[in-house]
Amino acid sequence: MGEVKIVITPDAEEDIRQIFDYISEYSLQAALAQVDRFLEKIELLRQFPRLGKTIEMLDNERLRSFSVGGYRIAYYVVSENQIDILRIHHSAKP
Repeated sequence: MGEVKIVITPDAEEDIRQIFDYISEYSLQAALAQVDRFLEKIELLRQFPRLGKTIEMLDNERLRSFSVGGYRIAYYVVSENQIDILRIHHSAKP
């Protein structure tokens, strides 16, 4: 297996931007730390592409998510060489 490509979709990039903007209103340092936590966990997918749990209601083994603090990162295993990060949202959101 070669290098796994991680693609952060435009929707996920916008989610990160909005989360950063919201947290940075209170603390720039906390906002930077949260984004770092997202990126560190996303990086683990290179080694462990099935790290997250399947999203039961969608019944698709390739569509998965995991938690980072109070946030959920949804991703899709495109192939053994590519993972797309779809969305990042607060766990309290549906």
